[in-house]
Amino acid sequence: MEAPLIQIVCNEPEGNVVRNVYPMLWTPENIEKLTSKVLEFPTLYGREIKSPADITEMFLNPSPSGITAKGLFFVVDDFVGLFYITDFAYNFTDAIAHYTFFDRRHRGRIPLVRAMMKYVFETYQFNRLSVEVPLFTSPHTRHFIGECGFTLEGKKRKSIRFKDDIFDILLFGILKSEVLKSSGKS
Repeated sequence: MEAPLIQIVCNEPEGNVVRNVYPMLWTPENIEKLTSKVLEFPTLYGREIKSPADITEMFLNPSPSGITAKGLFFVVDDFVGLFYITDFAYNFTDAIAHYTFFDRRHRGRIPLVRAMMKYVFETYQFNRLSVEVPLFTSPHTRHFIGECGFTLEGKKRKSIRFKDDIFDILLFGILKSEVLKSSGKS
């Protein structure tokens, strides 16, 4: 693999672990790895996952010239996790940020998420990032988002379906100035 974009020490349950973040390469092997990891989850990024076709529709744009991604993708280590940036607003003022840790751990990974946000803000010049968290997720997920620096900004009522019910989505946001100020840059 090429050199990581981000390399940071995370204090995880088993001790200090160096985590590396790489740009996602859309090789057949990586698509297969991603599919096998995602199929272990009933939902991902607020959508129910029932088949490989759901994953393809979520992430990829097939075209005659090849496959393109529907956003910016970054993989943590060898698919320990994934960062995914979508829904870019005009002039990169905003985008939706997503993350997944396939080992289902959050503990010790706040520095990793913050480093990734700093990288995304510096590289792509977004003014803000938004996160949408369905209320069928665990309270721990919502707490983790807050610990990463996102501010609860509101709620979209009854806007996502899961298991034959409709749930609210909490809306979180973070500004570039907040991330760069906390990392010592302005």
